[in-house]
Amino acid sequence: MKKIIITLGVVLVAALVVCFAPIKTIAYTAFVDKQETETYYEAIPYEARETYTEQEPYQEEETYYDYEPFSFDVVDTFINTDTYYSGGVRGIERRAEYEYPIFCVELENTGTSQCIFEVIFDIYAIEKRIYEAENLADDEKYFKLIGDEYSGFESLIIDPDTQETVTYSVSEINMDFEEILWEYDIFRGGQGRQEG
Repeated sequence: MKKIIITLGVVLVAALVVCFAPIKTIAYTAFVDKQETETYYEAIPYEARETYTEQEPYQEEETYYDYEPFSFDVVDTFINTDTYYSGGVRGIERRAEYEYPIFCVELENTGTSQCIFEVIFDIYAIEKRIYEAENLADDEKYFKLIGDEYSGFESLIIDPDTQETVTYSVSEINMDFEEILWEYDIFRGGQGRQEG
């Protein structure tokens, strides 16, 4: 029993020492896993582009050229011919194949200044005519033309009170086999058309 009292006394003394003993603070380092999110705001320079339309007052300008009136006379119209040749290459003698037309319009500049005259040629090489409704009276008959159409233009500078001939040739037309119809328009270079 004595041993029990002694053991109990030791435990009691130890308990009193622990309870009444001054508590001392001890520093220590502890590592804790954690995830932290931080938000940063950064100022970024930028250029703002704006599209706009600026309206300016509209002022129409017209350009007038002081031309004297375009005046001319058609003195004559006619067709000349020239010969189309083939051969003449590598010892082969040239030989005449056929005649082709040269369309001519003779003009006189009746104005007081030099002018550029442009002549448009429209040419029809007729191979045959097909009459339609042959049983009709003569004034009611009509026909279709079968052939080729050609057009082109030539220009010529003509001094005042001078006559010149504007020519246009079509070497593809054979004068021996085809009927030819042609017409022309005359206009001043840079201006409106004058019918011829």
